[in-house]
Amino acid sequence: MLSLRPGGLLYLDEYIGPSRFDWNDERLAPHRAVYAGLPAEVRATERLQLPIQQDDPSEAVRSSEILPLLKVGFEIEEYRPYGGNILSVLYPELNKEHLTATVTDALIAADRDLVLRTGESYYAVIVARPKRTFAGWRARRRYMQLAQ
Repeated sequence: MLSLRPGGLLYLDEYIGPSRFDWNDERLAPHRAVYAGLPAEVRATERLQLPIQQDDPSEAVRSSEILPLLKVGFEIEEYRPYGGNILSVLYPELNKEHLTATVTDALIAADRDLVLRTGESYYAVIVARPKRTFAGWRARRRYMQLAQ
């Protein structure tokens, strides 16, 4: 079992967006709308597929649970979301040789807009400190139950 030294901090720079099985056509609709609006030469495929790597069953298995579970045993000292909602989904499906500054700026603007509209960020930097006293003990017990 790994643990932090007394007074230690936990640092995460992590994907905390939708878990693997949270993706569906409804969730992907805003991404597909942005993708469809891109110039044809920029799009590598006709239609944007679900952003799940099918041959890697460990990818984003419980990513949407990271922040809620972290809050069980840690006090969040800093939380800095930085989006990635549009960019992380669309970028693998783009013909990069055809990307222009105008298209890139539009993708960044669409990403910011989606984050503002939904209040959800797929990526964040988080600094957290373990809870102490009874709250910390209770959190450790809950983590052990989740691990079983």
